Amino acid sequence: MNWKNQALKYLVIYASMRKQQGRTFLAEDFISAYSSANKPMPDDKREFGSLFFSARKAGLITKVGYKPARTSNNNHKTLWSAS
Repeated sequence: MNWKNQALKYLVIYASMRKQQGRTFLAEDFISAYSSANKPMPDDKREFGSLFFSARKAGLITKVGYKPARTSNNNHKTLWSAS
């Protein structure tokens, strides 16, 4: 199984858990949790963008707002939630 299939499964679980806790998340929050779980990583972390695009298009996650992200000098990034 390639990294993207594993990451998509993990994203669905992660997003659902955060929603049950009443919490949203940034992509960087997910990437940190995914990496900490010792899951296979893409060669370039920017590849996670296609994962979020696919998950949103499939209706698995929803954009719910914006928040400053520490990985981008506090520029606003999309907040996500499970659909």
